[in-house]
Formats: sequence, structure tokens, C-alpha cells
Amino acid sequence: MGEISYWELSSSQQALILKGLRMPEDVAPELLLNRLDALRLKYNVEEDNYIDNYLIRAIIEEDLERQAVETWKLRIPLYLENLKSRIQSNSYIDFINLSIEERKAIQYALNVRQNGDLDEYTMNRLDAIKLSYNIPDIGGHLYAINGAAIDAIISEYELRAAWESDNETLAAIIEFLVNNNIGELFYSAVVLWASSIIPIGAAYDAKVLQDISKIESGLSDISFTGKIEKTAEDLNAFWKSKGYTNPPYKADIPAYQIKLTNNYNFVRVYDGVHTQEAGQFIMKLEDITNADGSLMTAQQIKDKYALEFLPKYVADADIPANTIINCGIAGRIDGWGSGGGLQFDLNSAYTGNFTFRCNLPN
Repeated sequence: MGEISYWELSSSQQALILKGLRMPEDVAPELLLNRLDALRLKYNVEEDNYIDNYLIRAIIEEDLERQAVETWKLRIPLYLENLKSRIQSNSYIDFINLSIEERKAIQYALNVRQNGDLDEYTMNRLDAIKLSYNIPDIGGHLYAINGAAIDAIISEYELRAAWESDNETLAAIIEFLVNNNIGELFYSAVVLWASSIIPIGAAYDAKVLQDISKIESGLSDISFTGKIEKTAEDLNAFWKSKGYTNPPYKADIPAYQIKLTNNYNFVRVYDGVHTQEAGQFIMKLEDITNADGSLMTAQQIKDKYALEFLPKYVADADIPANTIINCGIAGRIDGWGSGGGLQFDLNSAYTGNFTFRCNLPN
């Protein structure tokens, strides 16, 4: 074929060009021209105004590349399932010891560039998977894939596949950004936008979203006004000024200050020696109660709220209306407990009616 304008082609020839470009027959002319210009740039086709053999070859190569990608995507679940079978026989396999296809399949599931390398993006996503799914490290093998990890990765793949099926255009844009290494500024802009809606970090850390949901759920049956968002660092600094040497609230998680509009019956745990019925930190009864209605053991509560001393008793804490209280997630304190429970404090006010409720089970 010599040089010829697209508009001089027959309708069947135009249809073939559009099919190769994966564009509809009623595409707007400006979109078609932009797509052709992009191909000329990508494949170093010098002619700007005509369809020639070089541009036709570029269209064919582009279509073949898309077909290869589509075929590859069909094989991804097979690679992941095969890897799951291998891991069941070996207990775990280091990422760098996987086949190139298995590594790329994992990278696809984790939505990072599929280059097969253990780069910083892949390491960050593997770390995030372990955090989100509570998968412990394997000693000396930070990026090993074990049974729990491959199950989590397959779950991530299924979520991505379902989302892409419902959002084909947006998925194609994101994949283009990732695979062409032009996502840094775009990603930064998205995170900046997300931070104005939800706390920074929650856009990519499922655990943060879980903690936020835990707080919102815990506040749902409490009548209050004047909800003020604070940071855990704000409350930790406040309690440090009151003599607390360990930060009681989990870092990087939002906390809130509210004013009760009605009385509310919280509970408090204590040991009767180092801690007493009345005190600053309280929780909801439901948060120390098991699904069968029984109370959690003293050790479970100590760990959940990172308490210094093993509690023995539960007290009812009737807190009056108009009391200002803070709430957030209990932070981990080494030697005391893992934290993670929803806790409240009285903002250093000495108020409320505390009465013995029951002993805690051992």
C-alpha cells in the first residue's frame, strides 16, 4: 500500500483499521486521529497525514500485542492455582524462586507492573497483603509465598478480575499507567485527593479502613453531638502530659472527641490493686463479650486493650450526659498487649458512677 488518506479508504478497509485499533465504527474522527498519531509516535512512523505500510504494520503489531495480553490474562488463574498446589507440597516458596510466569501472575493480582522482578512496588504490595490478611512472616524469608499468602493473592486476583469486568475503560487506563511507569505523579495526586476524604493511608491499607469502621460502628448506638476528629497522636500527647508513659491509642488511626447527649452505660476492667473501679479508660460491654454471650477471659481483654495489669473484675461505668469523651483504637504496647480494641476515655474528667458488676473468667 502507498500513502493514502484514511478517508480515501473503502468502507471495508476503514472497518479493518478500526477493528485492528479496537475502536467502534461510529468513533469520533478526532479520537481516531489521536489514536493514529499515538501509534505513529510509539512505532516511529514518520508520515503524519497518511495511512502507509508502516502504519498498517504498527496497527497489526498493536493488535497482536493486545491478543497476547488477553491470552496471558486467561492463563493467570491457572498459574495461581498451580502455584497453590506446589506450595501445599513445599509449605512455602520464596518469590524469587518462582517461575517468571508465576511472578508476573502474582504481580497482576497485586496490581503492580508485571516485570517478574522483586522490585519495591512488589515488595510493598506483598507487605500490604501480609498486613491486611494477618499473615505472619516466615523467619528469614520476608517475601516467601505460603498457603495463606497464595489464598490472599488469589482473592485479590478475583477482586481485580471482577472490578475490571465492571470498569473496562478505567481498568485499561490504570493498566496503561502501571505498565508504562507513568503512575508516580498520578498515584500521588490520587492519594492527595483521597487524604482529603479519608485519612492518609486508608486509601491503600485495608486494616486502617477496618479500624475506622470499628470506631463508626461503636459510635452508632451512642447519642452525642459535636463530633471532632482528632489524631491518635493528639490524644497520646494529651495523656503523656497527664503522666502516661506509653501511648494508649494506635498511631495513624483517626480518633474522635464527642459530647454525650444522654447517659451511657460503659464498663471498665480493673484488678483492685493497681487499678480501681473508677478510672479514665472505659469500653463497651459488647467489646469484651464473646459471640456466645460469655465474657472474654482476663488475658484476652488485657491483650486486646494492651493493659499493664491483668484485670480481675468488671465495673459498670454510668457516664452522664454532657460529658466530653474521646474514642479510638487501643494501640500495641510491647510487653502489655497487642491492642486493637475500641476504647474510650473521660478526657481527664472525674465523673460517672462506677459500680462492681462481676468477676472476669481466668
